[in-house]
Amino acid sequence: MAARGTSSAFDHLPAAVRRLLPELAEPPWPAEARADCARCPMVAPPAEARPWSFAEATRCCTAHPSLANFLAGGALRRGGAGRDRVLARLARPDGVSPWGIDAPADYDRAIVASGDHGFGRDPALRCPYWAGGAESCGVWRDRSAVCRTWYCKHDDGLRGAVEWSEVGTLLAEVESRLAKACIAAAATEAAVVSATPEPASWAAWFEWCAAHVERLDDASVEAIATPALVVKRHDLVSLRRRQIIPPNFVVGLKAVMGDPKRDSAKALEYCAARPGPLAGIFTAAIKKLGEPLELLERAIQEAGRREIFKLRKFLRSLGVVGSVAPLLGLLGTIFGMISAFQTVAVSGESLGRTELLAKGIYEALITTAAGLIVAIPTVIAHHMLSAKVERLVFDMDAITIDFVEEYASSPKVNGGDNGRAASKPERTLSPNAGDGRLPINVGPVTEGVAHAVANG
Repeated sequence: MAARGTSSAFDHLPAAVRRLLPELAEPPWPAEARADCARCPMVAPPAEARPWSFAEATRCCTAHPSLANFLAGGALRRGGAGRDRVLARLARPDGVSPWGIDAPADYDRAIVASGDHGFGRDPALRCPYWAGGAESCGVWRDRSAVCRTWYCKHDDGLRGAVEWSEVGTLLAEVESRLAKACIAAAATEAAVVSATPEPASWAAWFEWCAAHVERLDDASVEAIATPALVVKRHDLVSLRRRQIIPPNFVVGLKAVMGDPKRDSAKALEYCAARPGPLAGIFTAAIKKLGEPLELLERAIQEAGRREIFKLRKFLRSLGVVGSVAPLLGLLGTIFGMISAFQTVAVSGESLGRTELLAKGIYEALITTAAGLIVAIPTVIAHHMLSAKVERLVFDMDAITIDFVEEYASSPKVNGGDNGRAASKPERTLSPNAGDGRLPINVGPVTEGVAHAVANG
């Protein structure tokens, strides 16, 4: 099967979006080869049209995308057909707000009235940013999350559809957060443009938002991220389990590794072409095949530790937030009580007047509540995601042991006497003695995860 290319769905994203969603690039998302906009697979010649066929003049562009303010500004700043289409849309104020550009009410009604027959067929529903041509989209580089992640066909079937749906939801969440951050950073300007909704005023506002998002530094981007967003990101990684543990990885590896000694170079090339945690561990194992079992085990352990470190790198921030938030709440409580007792010290009458003490007590309680509101969901998320990582590590551990058991004891690796298989390495006695398993222990990787989870 030919290798699939890398999807261009996330090209041209603002740097702030990439920093919030590094998973969009690591590892690269494969292209949906059959969903080609230039040669739409849903369009059929009139003589071959089916009830589900799309019209050439519409394709799947029969929807009004929600374009966040900074994306609309990006299209305006690029000029050309995109700027013309956005300005034409701004001439109709319905659906336009400081957040961005949504569908007008009459468009939503037309979508509902068309039922299942309008999508992909009704020219009256065509996207306002349609520009014709191969891609057909005037705002292609600044298109919304839905337009970036919706495909009519998926090479991986239902699993691929679910993955793209999840990443589309996550990307839309990030777009909304950045749009709201623009409004918060310039609340006065947003209120002014809302009060004078002229196309030129909207255009200036959206262009400012695009420039503001470009200027966001790392600290500002991190402030936008929340525990809920981190959970969604990690769920996305879990859905992309095939990138961590590809379903046919071992089968394909064995197919190119008929002779472990002679074909080791091919096996290493196979792993290099499929980057991921499992490939990294197998690469280390293949390089040590034929060497003493202790060296093989050590290489697997070291590779496993490196890969689990990568899987857990986003959990550390959750652990820090979950630990520090209640401490900050406690600190606020202490300051509140200090304020209350200071009031008592200054005014001898305050003991009988609750209104003089209420401010300090209120401050103490509100800071405690704020710290717990942040800490509780963060700690829950940390433990949930740590459990997911541990399950992945357990599965990689089992797959690696099965592979090493088969090849480390192979006569083609260890040699033999007149074609007889070499003796397998001595096994350790255990309740599972005789089950055919080698004493290869990738377990320290799993134990490391368990230890980290137990110690927060």
